Amino acid sequence: MEGASFSSLRELHEAEQSSIAKVAYGLTHKALHPSNLERQNVRLALKVFSGFVSAALRIRGEELRLEVAEGTAQFIDVIVKWWDIVNVKSPHKGQRLRMFGRSL
Repeated sequence: MEGASFSSLRELHEAEQSSIAKVAYGLTHKALHPSNLERQNVRLALKVFSGFVSAALRIRGEELRLEVAEGTAQFIDVIVKWWDIVNVKSPHKGQRLRMFGRSL
């Protein structure tokens, strides 16, 4: 991983703000510029740490000339995988759906 930067997310949001079809549609101004109380809001954090955002960084990163777009996308992917592992209520989640081999 070459490094990650929150400023690349802000630049991506600014570039997509005026377009009709957005790749990183979950990014909002509120998620990127939270107040002190909003920094503890899980929903806003999940808007930033989303698979759609990492895909948007990979797709539009070179086009927008974002320096650390790939590193930021890799970091977001790590956090998304970690969240999928940790955010379960039961240790047997997935057995009911026969998703034993689902790779996380």
